[in-house]
Formats: sequence, C-alpha cells, structure tokens
Amino acid sequence: DQYFFNIAGIGLDAQVAALFNDPSRKQRGIFPYVYLSLREVLRFKPIDVEIGMERQNFQMKALVVAVANCKQYGAGARIAPLAKVDDGYLHVTAINPVNLFKLALNVPRLFNGTLHQVPEVLTLKTKSLILKTEKPIIYHLDGDTFKPAKVFNFTTLPGALKILVPQNSKI
Repeated sequence: DQYFFNIAGIGLDAQVAALFNDPSRKQRGIFPYVYLSLREVLRFKPIDVEIGMERQNFQMKALVVAVANCKQYGAGARIAPLAKVDDGYLHVTAINPVNLFKLALNVPRLFNGTLHQVPEVLTLKTKSLILKTEKPIIYHLDGDTFKPAKVFNFTTLPGALKILVPQNSKI
C-alpha cells in the first residue's frame, strides 16, 4: 500500500537511512552520510532473506537487498546499473556478506557502474517479487524509513507516473 519511484531496500541501506533520518540528527550532507555508512558496515549483521519471484526462490544472507526502478541512490552510487526507469521491470540487487577488505575493494564498482559484475552480487530483473525475513526489519522507500516488517511485496505499475524531462535527456 506504499509507493516508491527510485529504490526501496532492506538491510544496511535501510539501517543507514534510519540513522541519517533520525530527527535528533543535526548534521546533514554527504560527509555525515558516509560516516554513518562506514560505521554501520562494521556493526551491521547480515539478514536472512527469502527472495521469491516468477517461479524462482532464493534463500540468502544479505547485506543489502535493493529493489530498484532507477540506477542510483544518489551522489553517483549506482546500486542497480542495469535499471531503466521506463522498462517496466524492478531490478533487484542483493549483496552477499563479504569481508571488509573485499567490500572496500568493490566500493568503486558502486560508483563506476560495474557492481553487477561482482560474484557476491546477485542481480535479478522481475515485474514482481516478495521478500521475507525471519525477524521484522526496517525498510526504506526512496530513503524514507518505515516501521519493521517481515514480508515485503513489490510489483510494477508501468506507465503510472508521467514525467516531464528535457528533450535530449538520457533517463
């Protein structure tokens, strides 16, 4: 019963969004966000998640499961580099836990559009999916966080939003 335009997610990205959006937090901008991200990478416990979609099910531990309509979170971080806003599909990026060294080595891939080439990153394309977790966890829709839940249903609504863009835009 909730809508998002860009990216929804569970895991580390939702945890960082919740901390960043805390009303008591006075500092805004990219540096506090990066600080929180680095701190939470060290603290975050991967989640057990079941991903169900069109005749396929996956069970995994994940740092992040991002459900994307568009390519990037912001600040150039391309979590779903193959996503197209107008293709009618959701692009799922699920990141398996890795050691800190490997995680640090692959951070540039988040920004250069090659994250989907990392073996520990599962990428899927679907029109609908269900995510299930053992325990209720917070989630985000376009960076806004919501109360914990255990089941998340996603489906596309192709053509539901009309957008005015410059004539030669590359959306």
